[in-house]
Order: sequence, then structure tokens, then C-alpha cells
Amino acid sequence: MITFYKIFFILFTSLLFSGCIMRGGHQPFVKMYNNHLGKKNLFDKYKFESYGQIIGGFRKSGYGLTHITKDKNGNLIYHWDHWEVLPNYNDKKAVGKCKVYEIVDPKTKIVKAWGFEPDSNPLSCQVWGG
Repeated sequence: MITFYKIFFILFTSLLFSGCIMRGGHQPFVKMYNNHLGKKNLFDKYKFESYGQIIGGFRKSGYGLTHITKDKNGNLIYHWDHWEVLPNYNDKKAVGKCKVYEIVDPKTKIVKAWGFEPDSNPLSCQVWGG
């Protein structure tokens, strides 16, 4: 009988921790974008197929690449609308839009920097589990 409880406890804690790992969170999102630095941006046009759809009952899919502008140095600025975390989500700090920009060298297409758009909530930018 003790073995049954040990197995149950191990399975329960494994499922509990795998759920935490699958969610990912904000820091893995930042790490993912930091990993783009120094690499080529191959997108000039890109609209998400799931645009406007509700995902998981709490997140609305964004447009994708909304537009490209230039800064005073001639760099391209790619503006991304990833998603919106809806008010019914349990973590109220994460409610809002996940929008980022990438600064790209116009000749090499290498990503030089990135950041959150002014109308974005950085905490809504997370890596979500599948």
C-alpha cells in the first residue's frame, strides 16, 4: 500500500511541475527574443493564421507583423502584435497586449535590438505551454 502512495505522490508532483514548466512565463519570452539578436529577420510580411481567435479561453491571437518603419539611422523597425491576454485570465498582472518591435539592419537583415511597444504589457508576453 505504501508503494501505491509513493507512486501516486511521484505522479502527482510530476504533473504539477510539468504544468509549471509548460507555461513558461515572461522570462523565457525575453530569452527567446534575446536569442534573435544577431540573427537574420526573414519577415517582410507575416500575418498569423489564428488572427483574432481566442486561444485557451483567455488569450486572443494578434495580427502578426503589423508594419515596418525606419528610425533616424535608417534601420528598419518591425512592429509585432503577438496576442492579448484577456481580463478573465487568473493572473491580472499579465492582462494586456503583447507587442514588440525589432530593430533590423536594412542591408543584412540582422536583428540589432528589440523591445516592448509603448502600448504593450510586457508581462503579457510569455511563453505558453502547448
